[in-house]
Order: sequence, then C-alpha cells, then structure tokens
Amino acid sequence: MSRIAISRRHRLTRTRAVKVANRVAEDVAAEYGVVATWIGDVAHLHGPGLSGSLMLARNHLHLELELGFVTTLFREQIATVIETELDKLLEGEAKAAKKIGRTPGGDTEKRNRENAKPPAEKLQKGARGQR
Repeated sequence: MSRIAISRRHRLTRTRAVKVANRVAEDVAAEYGVVATWIGDVAHLHGPGLSGSLMLARNHLHLELELGFVTTLFREQIATVIETELDKLLEGEAKAAKKIGRTPGGDTEKRNRENAKPPAEKLQKGARGQR
C-alpha cells in the first residue's frame, strides 16, 4: 500500500480553518467515494481504495491517506489534485481574512470560537442539550 501525507501551516482564525477543513473533507469524500466522519478535530475518511484522516490543529492541517492497490496507480495525480485544492482554499481564506481585517486571536475570533467546530462537535453539543 502507498501513502499520501500533506501538511500545510496556516494563520487562519479557527472559523476559517474549520471552513477549509470541512471543504477538503467533503471534496475528498465526493471525489473518491469515501465517507468523512468527524470525531473532535479529526475527519476519518473510509471507503473502497482509500482511507485516512484529516487533522485540524490551531496552526496547521494534516491529511494522511492510505491508498489501496488500484488507487496506488494514481497516487501522484491524487496528491496533486488534493494539494492544489488545499492550497487554493487556504489562500482564498487568508485573502478574505486580510481583506476584512480579521486576524487570529482578535475579537471576532473569540466570539466565533464556539461556532467554529467541526460538524460532529456541533451535533454532539446539540444532542446533549435536548436530552
């Protein structure tokens, strides 16, 4: 089996980093027929020919994929597509943040921190409140 490991540092607010992580997980899931399940700050990706995880941290994103036999043949193309999309998303969010003057640790970051959680955390919090 072959692996793909992609790490990118960022200076995004938590809200913007979550947005990028969600988009990357959704794109990988849609493109390669896998299911993305969020547990905390980690999206676990599972499907035929491909499995792995996307970890969201304060100042970086790390994607690690393990490829099956057939997908190994397309390793370079898969890595290039994911790297290009991730770089584009990170750059777009960084430009948007700069344009409106919001930086990590600012007042907006503090107000939005609770709302900037991966989907599983939002669902778990809502489920506890309804019991």
